[in-house]
Formats: sequence, C-alpha cells, structure tokens
Amino acid sequence: MHTANNASRASSAIAPEMREVLVIIVNYRSATLTLPSLESVNEERRLLATESPPINLRAVVVENDSGDEEELRTGIDDLNYGDWVTLIASDRNGGYADGNNLGIAHGFASQAAPDFIHFLNPDTKIRPGAIQELIRFLDEHPKAGLVGSAFFNGDGSPWPMAFRFPTIWSEIESGIGWGLISKLMRRWIVAQEMPPHPVKTDWGPGASIIVRRAVIDRLGGIDAGYFLYFEETDYCLAAQKAGFEFWRVPASEVVHYSGASTGVTTKRDRPIRLPNYWFESRRRYFLKNHGLFYAIACDLCAVASRLIGMVKATILGRRRSLVPFYIRDLLRHSPLLRRNRKCEPGMRYSREHPSEYEQRACGRGVT
Repeated sequence: MHTANNASRASSAIAPEMREVLVIIVNYRSATLTLPSLESVNEERRLLATESPPINLRAVVVENDSGDEEELRTGIDDLNYGDWVTLIASDRNGGYADGNNLGIAHGFASQAAPDFIHFLNPDTKIRPGAIQELIRFLDEHPKAGLVGSAFFNGDGSPWPMAFRFPTIWSEIESGIGWGLISKLMRRWIVAQEMPPHPVKTDWGPGASIIVRRAVIDRLGGIDAGYFLYFEETDYCLAAQKAGFEFWRVPASEVVHYSGASTGVTTKRDRPIRLPNYWFESRRRYFLKNHGLFYAIACDLCAVASRLIGMVKATILGRRRSLVPFYIRDLLRHSPLLRRNRKCEPGMRYSREHPSEYEQRACGRGVT
C-alpha cells in the first residue's frame, strides 16, 4: 500500500496539468444560429477530452442585449449544456469586441484560467478536430500567438481566404477594381487566396480564431472602440507589433454561414449599402494605427479611385456591382471633417488593470 501511494504521488508529480480552452460566442438576435453552433462545439469538447493530457473546453455565450436571453437559456437547459456553457446577459449592446471582452473577463475570473481563448461566430459550425488542430499548431509553433481556421460556405464550397493589412495602396486598388491595375498592385491586395497548407499571414476572419493566453497577458482584450468590423484586423496588427505571428491552419475546418448574424454579406446578387458602423470602424483603424494625415490621404485616394471605378463600371455596364452610396457615406464619416478626427482610447479587458468588465461579467445576468 505504501509503495502504491508513492508511485501514485510520483505519477501525479510528473503528469502535465490539464489545459483549458474557453470558447466565446457573442450573440445578437441569432439564438437560432448560436444553439446549433454550440452543438458542434460539444462534439469537439468530447474529442478534446480524449487528448493526453485531456483539454477541458468551456464556453461562454454573451447575449448582447438583443432579447434572446430566454431562448438561449431554455435551449442550453434543453441540451443539458449547463455544466460547461455559461450564459452572460450583457446590460447593453456594446458591439462585438465589447461582448468578447465580457467573455474574456468571465474566463479569467474563474478558478481555471483559460490557456486558450477561441473567438467563434454564432453563424458557424465547427467540423470535428477544428479546435484540436489549432491548439496542436500553437503547441508546435511557439511564435504563433493567433491561429485561424479554414472556412467553408453553407453549401460546402471552400472559402480559402486570408488578408493583408489595409493600406493607402489597397484603397486605390480596391477602388479602381481594374484587372491591369490589380495585377500591378497585387502585393497590396488585401484579400488573398490561401494554399492548402498552413500560411503565416497578417490576419484572418474573426469568425474562428484561437489566441494563446500570452497574447491576452500582453495586449489585454479587444478594443471596444470598434462596434463591429476591423476589430480583429486591429488586434492582429497589435499582436504582430508585439512579436506574435498569425497563421491560417487549413486542417481546422469551420462552416461559416457568412453574414447570417450581421446581415452584411458579399453573397448577394448585388452589393448592399454598408452600415454606418462599418465606416466608423474603418476610420478608427486608420486614425489609431496610422495617424490623421494618413487617414485623410486614404480617404482622398479612396474617393478618387472609386470615381475612376464608377466610370469604368458605367462604360462596361456593371454599375450594379458597385456598393451603393459608398463615396457619400465615406465622406460623411471621414476625418476630412473636423468632427470625425477624435480617436478616443477604447475600453478593453486587462488582466493587470481591472475594469468594469469584471463586474459586468461576474455580476448581473450570469447563469
């Protein structure tokens, strides 16, 4: 008996600790998407439990004050997910970044702080092994701080894209939209088609990204000054400046019903008018990361190139392909106007400097 106890102690002393991954889903009027997404996550949870050592998966659903709380609560109870899914009813719709910060704050306030944070859109379903592959890649590549999945459309077709950071040159290329110009400026085209193997790139869609804890320790959460769009671009840029790499890992496969939770999608017969918050986020990105003069220059180049693009589209009979009112909306939100030149620091979760996120995440509405 004494020998067995000693062996047991020795075994536990050298056994690596169980690691934790926290999946965060921000819900806004998308309960019918969020619940099936959780079902796909549950399958992955079972798979991760078979790892050696096991990886424990928990999930936080942040209901962003959209009226879905009761439907989500009932759905989680009906699925018997209460032992691993926490529902947080936010007291306001502060946007996608704000909701994720609430989830991060809740995760780090728990006894088992997560080793990995998985930002997952509600309009997704992960295929078996998706999270497992991202964690394995992080384990094998210590310089990688953020890793993203490969995406498939709802019809099963691949969407093999990742992105470069937007610049003044990419504004010119996308505005003109002419084959010859695009060929000459291909090194600045934002959207890139990815090969079927892991690739280091600037950033990827925030619909499925895993971040290791070291990135959260260094940067904190996501800038809540972005209501929606450009927040993942900004975060990946900050991570790159801090020495972390972003990789797209095609072995991690996620079905993304693009735009189903936001209503903004490219999968339409013709483009729709972009919401005001898209232009506000775009302005914030350029002001924050490049300064006032660069942001103004970007807008001037964007307007000029879009005008050229409009002439080209008119000649070719393709005006239906243009985003409606783009130039008007861009100018309305441009730092060319004095009222649009402020870029206040955005609130974010920080492990070093507690903020209201801890109180909001661990107080009202947590079940």
